[in-house]
Amino acid sequence: MDPVAQVARTTGLTLPPAVAALHETNGQASFLGRCTVTRGGSLIARLALWLGGFPQAAPDLPVSVLTQTAPDGCTWRRDFGGHVTQSRLSISDDGRAVLERFGPIRLRMSLRMTNGRLHYDITKMHVLGLPMPRWLTPRSETSEYQTEDGKFGFDVSASLPLVGLLIRYSGQLRPL
Repeated sequence: MDPVAQVARTTGLTLPPAVAALHETNGQASFLGRCTVTRGGSLIARLALWLGGFPQAAPDLPVSVLTQTAPDGCTWRRDFGGHVTQSRLSISDDGRAVLERFGPIRLRMSLRMTNGRLHYDITKMHVLGLPMPRWLTPRSETSEYQTEDGKFGFDVSASLPLVGLLIRYSGQLRPL
């Protein structure tokens, strides 16, 4: 089970079935779908996305996700039409937050459920091990949900104060 499912259990959140199916897998799991990617155009957004290894903008991309759980966390490999972005998820020391590392960027995220959607709120960010002030920490409007036809839906969005949109990607996945 990946850290998201573990933190959800620890904090008493009940995940929708399609969201639980994605996060409660053990070992290796694969998912396939389509998504749209939008990127912010500012120099700061482009630099941040380059550091994190995020894909270019595209209106309709094939996307695959490979997850691999281990005792100390989970690796997520996302392939956006040939552009691979990989991150490592783990659990915070207090067991109440998810930590995600994209290259030199590490995020601490709290989870909450609202209207059947699992939301991720970024509460802290470190770059190259250095804590960033709140005004440099992205705001997240990320959610995962179950679609009407039972698929896993995602809407990942991050923005910075005074900069605006960094990235947004949304779509659906199904298990392979």
